[in-house]
Amino acid sequence: MKKIKRLDNLALSQKYGLETTSTNYIFKPLEMTPNRQHEPHRSSMYSLGLIVEGKATFHVGINQYEVQAPAVLAVSPEQVRQWTVNESIQTVSIFFSESFAVEGLSDPLFLTHFPFYKPTGKQYIPLNNETFRHLQAIFELIAQKDHSTAFNRMESIRSLIHVLLFEVESLQEDNNKPASFSQAQHITIQFKKLLTQHFKAQREVQYYAEQLHISPKHLSQTLKEQTGKTASELIDDLVCLEAKVLLQVQQLNIAEVAELLNFPNPSFFGKFFKRITGMSPLQYRKSLH
Repeated sequence: MKKIKRLDNLALSQKYGLETTSTNYIFKPLEMTPNRQHEPHRSSMYSLGLIVEGKATFHVGINQYEVQAPAVLAVSPEQVRQWTVNESIQTVSIFFSESFAVEGLSDPLFLTHFPFYKPTGKQYIPLNNETFRHLQAIFELIAQKDHSTAFNRMESIRSLIHVLLFEVESLQEDNNKPASFSQAQHITIQFKKLLTQHFKAQREVQYYAEQLHISPKHLSQTLKEQTGKTASELIDDLVCLEAKVLLQVQQLNIAEVAELLNFPNPSFFGKFFKRITGMSPLQYRKSLH
């Protein structure tokens, strides 16, 4: 089976029209993102983005965030993300590989300790004016170093990214301190974790209900209250999101996409995809061009 592509350093540089001298780090300066729906994709790099102006809908897997400036977004590799921009937004972003972030550290799992980079973490963190200015100042320092010719330029950038990560972590901890998880929230978090791990092989609500030791009806009612969608709708959403990512890989034919998603045959996959999107897989692929 052909290897599934990810947006790596070169792809990200081309996507944003940037020139970069590093294969492990990209700084995307402040720019305006036009209002439209962007296709879902995943990246091979970690990202931190500062939302400076505007608002949009941002999906990370089955998590949907109504993003409004000022805010920060943090997404780990492999997580499928998608923007729906209803009005233009201004963002400044940093992309970096795991090897870049952990170079010189004794802990190779450094990045996995941050809650916003975990599968069940919250990738969207709203900011007040004070915290926004504080993070903006760090981004501006990174921008200055990005244009520097100093011999220790990359070491300085790496250190500033570490500072930025710890600052964002402290903001998220502050936001979470007053709240404690209810049973419904706990069920929702555990369901999303299970779904992310097993959605290609398990698409029956019964399976997830059994893993959580509750009835399918209770699971769907809880998820509907917490997310606005039932268990089956969330399962379909994640499968469809992954299908859209795979259909963007031109080297894969429709039958291979169906096989990767564990559908019994391309016809069954086609009917599923059309039921969710209103288009056949081939029509969706053609619409990308």
